[in-house]
Order: sequence, then structure tokens, then C-alpha cells
Amino acid sequence: MIKPSKEVEKIEQLLADPLWLDVSAYTDSAEKLAAFIRVDIGLYLSVGTVYRGNGAYFIRMNIACPLTTVEEGLRRLTQSLNHWHLQGGNAS
Repeated sequence: MIKPSKEVEKIEQLLADPLWLDVSAYTDSAEKLAAFIRVDIGLYLSVGTVYRGNGAYFIRMNIACPLTTVEEGLRRLTQSLNHWHLQGGNAS
């Protein structure tokens, strides 16, 4: 039996697919909401309008990063959605 000269190290697994979030309960403009979130907490999200269809109601969050980063991003997103709601937003 041949043994490798070095061990293969396991690396932390990254999540790869973007997370699609339906924000229609908050707004009829994902672009306005994404811009607010960017200014409010510095979280950059993609708007669904670039993918056509009913993209005006969706934002995409890149989750190709360590789980702890995803969790922090979701915590900050929740915080910003609460800010949006408290400030009146433009809820549908």
C-alpha cells in the first residue's frame, strides 16, 4: 500500500449558492431596499431586477463564505429590515 508523503488537510466548507430573499412584504422595490441596507449597515446585496421577471421583489445575498460570516450578515440584514420598517420604508 502506498502512503502519501503528506497529509491532506481538511478546509472549512464554504456555502456556494446565492440566497434569494423575497422582500415583497417590505417593499415593491428591491432596489430601494438594497440601497437602504447598503447605507444603513454596509451590507451589499444584489437586486433581482437584473434577472428580470418578478425580480423587483427579490434580493440576493452571496453566501460563498464561512458560516460565521453568513450568520453575521443575516443578523445585520435583520437589523436593517427592522430599521427600514420603523422608518416607514415603502411597504407594499
